[in-house]
Amino acid sequence: MDRASLTMLLAVIIFIEPSAIMSSILILALMIMVASAPDPGLLGKEPPSPVQNSEA
Repeated sequence: MDRASLTMLLAVIIFIEPSAIMSSILILALMIMVASAPDPGLLGKEPPSPVQNSEA
């Protein structure tokens, strides 16, 4: 799943689940997932990779 679909899924879950605590946990979980598997398409920036750094 890409970042857009994860964000959409999170928004749907927040609307379905009114509990602020649950929403906070879900947001935190999403942020951890995003941090551990960054999407290269985010804001048009590509995360640095060893291959790109060695070629530069």
